[in-house]
Amino acid sequence: MRFFTLIILCGIFSCKSRPPECVQNKNDNRQVTVGEIIQKFDSISEFSYKVKQVWKSIKPVTFRELSGQCRFTKIKNDTIIGAHYLLVADRTTMIYNSKDFIYADSVDRSVLIYKLNDYPNPRNRVTAVMPYYLSYNDIMIDLKARMTRMPQSIKSLPDTLIDNKKSVRIKIIEEDTIINNYHSSVYRIIVFEKESLLPVFATKVVHAPGGIYDTQIMEARFSSYKISYNSKNDSYDMASIPFSVKKVRYSTDRQNISKLNINDLAPKWSASLINGDPITSDELKGKIVLLNFTSVFCGYCIKANAVLDKIINNYKNLTVKVISVYPIDKVEDINFFIDKYNIKHPVIIKAEKMQKDYLINGFPNLFIINQNGKIEYISLGYKDNLEKELSESIDRLLK
Repeated sequence: MRFFTLIILCGIFSCKSRPPECVQNKNDNRQVTVGEIIQKFDSISEFSYKVKQVWKSIKPVTFRELSGQCRFTKIKNDTIIGAHYLLVADRTTMIYNSKDFIYADSVDRSVLIYKLNDYPNPRNRVTAVMPYYLSYNDIMIDLKARMTRMPQSIKSLPDTLIDNKKSVRIKIIEEDTIINNYHSSVYRIIVFEKESLLPVFATKVVHAPGGIYDTQIMEARFSSYKISYNSKNDSYDMASIPFSVKKVRYSTDRQNISKLNINDLAPKWSASLINGDPITSDELKGKIVLLNFTSVFCGYCIKANAVLDKIINNYKNLTVKVISVYPIDKVEDINFFIDKYNIKHPVIIKAEKMQKDYLINGFPNLFIINQNGKIEYISLGYKDNLEKELSESIDRLLK
């Protein structure tokens, strides 16, 4: 697998892109359009396949893999991913059925259930796991959306052979930018078998030099498809778990998050800075405080740090205090991150209680707290207009 991947990736950088609408095999005159690939997917009601996935990083070198059977049933009224799915892997079973996301571990026979009504953005909970975002369903949802909104992000690559079968390749560019003088890029390569128009291989490359993980590569190999054009709209639940369950837990990390709203009193906290000095929310009263809950393993946190640098520079002579909170990372990793990105503002570590009190279950999450200790602004995740929103909130408080 590793040798095969090297060949694929080397080919990516040496080829010239052609328009996304058409992919041509040099060995025959027949052309395969992206529209045909989408039409094939749209005609299917239910599909299953065997999948082997690998996650690895180049620097430092880490490796994790997963093998299993995936099954999707399309559901017209599902507003999150348009389907229900069941993954039975080596030790893990994952289930999504519109209401719940269920994670089951066969080793300790435990089940963790996420009640999706408790989440402000349930799609992130469902799609954030690696087995889903390199699935046939996710690939096609993304491809369809890009053909409508950003066709320029889709590039065709020279054809290849997979298991001696003619296949076409498509490159999807998710990001290509400069962050803190580093070239950051995110893209996917999808290989479709030419005859069946089904994906047989997919890889996602996240290249963010200077971070804890310099380059991450996620791969998926698909085989043994079973296709149905007339599904029974099957749903999956606890009965779909292939082992007897001993323990059931419910995720409450984001329950009642809607109660943490603008104008609420911000939770008080007492913590330690990375240099060992204590710091508390009480000593910051009278100041505008920007709390940035972050992690060294989060690509969008790097982009958020670039925004914070601008905020600090723009308001450096005013009563604005920017603090980053790293609740889950090791001190040595945080120090590496600080040195790489020249972070000068205060950094809080080992802040599990802060994470719980602020209901943090993802990164980055940003809060602006006004001079009276009330929440002025909340951003659950990075957004392209983050600098503008932060500046507008701070400017209001400075009037």
